[in-house]
Amino acid sequence: MKDEQSKLANSIEKYKDIFFSFLYRDEIYPGVKKIKGFSIRGILSVILESLKQEFIAVFKKNKSIINGKIWLYVESINQLKALEPLLDIENSILVTNSDNLLSKNINSSIVKLYQPTKLKHRALRFFKLSQHKKLFKENFKAHLNTIIKYDGVYEGLLDVLKKHKPIGIVFSNDHNAFCRALRVAAEDCKIKTVYLQHAAVTDQFPPLKFDLSLLDGQDSFDKYKRAGSVRGKVKLIGMTKFDEYFHLINRKRNVESIGLALNNGDDFDTYFEIFSKLNKRFEKMKYYIRFHPSIEVNKINVPDFFIISYTNKETSFDFLANVDALFSGNSSIHLEATLMNIPSYQIKNEKDVLKDYYGFIQNKLIEEVNLHELFELIEVIRKNKPEVRYKAKYYNAVIETKYDGFSTIKVKNEISSVLKNLFINKSIRN
Repeated sequence: MKDEQSKLANSIEKYKDIFFSFLYRDEIYPGVKKIKGFSIRGILSVILESLKQEFIAVFKKNKSIINGKIWLYVESINQLKALEPLLDIENSILVTNSDNLLSKNINSSIVKLYQPTKLKHRALRFFKLSQHKKLFKENFKAHLNTIIKYDGVYEGLLDVLKKHKPIGIVFSNDHNAFCRALRVAAEDCKIKTVYLQHAAVTDQFPPLKFDLSLLDGQDSFDKYKRAGSVRGKVKLIGMTKFDEYFHLINRKRNVESIGLALNNGDDFDTYFEIFSKLNKRFEKMKYYIRFHPSIEVNKINVPDFFIISYTNKETSFDFLANVDALFSGNSSIHLEATLMNIPSYQIKNEKDVLKDYYGFIQNKLIEEVNLHELFELIEVIRKNKPEVRYKAKYYNAVIETKYDGFSTIKVKNEISSVLKNLFINKSIRN
């Protein structure tokens, strides 16, 4: 009886870790909010899709090339871009569970991670949904589709890891449920885990639980420490995604072009009206505009004087390479602009409940301005563009060091130092 209770308590703790985002951040993460809610149709959709994938997994087998390798685990294009540069680390390989990512055919070397025993574990756990009731309590029904989708994943991944025995696993996401299940399973199999930050973080992220966490800078580390106790080593390595744009840092003394980055929730018409007036006053100025990837630009009547930056064609850094000053709402693009030595300003929005979501204003990375102040501000900076890049050192630890623009090298060195001895020792044992 005690053994059964111990097993139950252990299983609940595992899934408590895996379901962190759904248990504690279900009103914050967009991805979680999107799928929250109960409906018979939604439940059936999740079940059918899960069964489809799992039947395929029973007949498909992972290639032996993933055995004994360093897995670079990715689930999105952004994660892929973050980890792709690490492929020249000896014995590394890209691995994914995402059919959506594979369908985009962005990198043919990505290997699909199949879980042939997940269906078995689902069947064994079918009458144990009461475990999750202890976790979710009154929110159990609202997250039932999520529970059905991920129940049994952890146990299936344990079997996968025991079979393929990777040296280590490198993640670039710490709150996705599948990523968390893979990390928990890796810990139980004594497999080293590494986390590489690939985007701005907030205080709402889960506590770090990796053998090695590679963070952009002190800001990220401070936020993770506020989130909870940190497990494993932490190294501040700068931003790898910035390396290829280091040579494009803005060294100009004047402002000849202005960028406007808009998100969902922004009042587009108000911005268009103000910038139309700016265009009339500063006729020689160029105006670039970029919308959040989730916004359908073709449905928006954008004024002709704007040069549109399409998110499916160029990165935010490509967009920023064309501008000398940036205006936006509550967005992480402010940090990227500052890294490029582009003065960036957050436009005040009284309706924005997030306010200073990333802490950029509080930490004096950027300034906040009202829309009606833009005319005077542009008049001041257009002939005397301020130097701002030094302000980003709190966010990017390698600024003004020998690794400035070479963070990827630092990452490779750190990962190799953690995993190299494991590979050597494993080779000796074999």
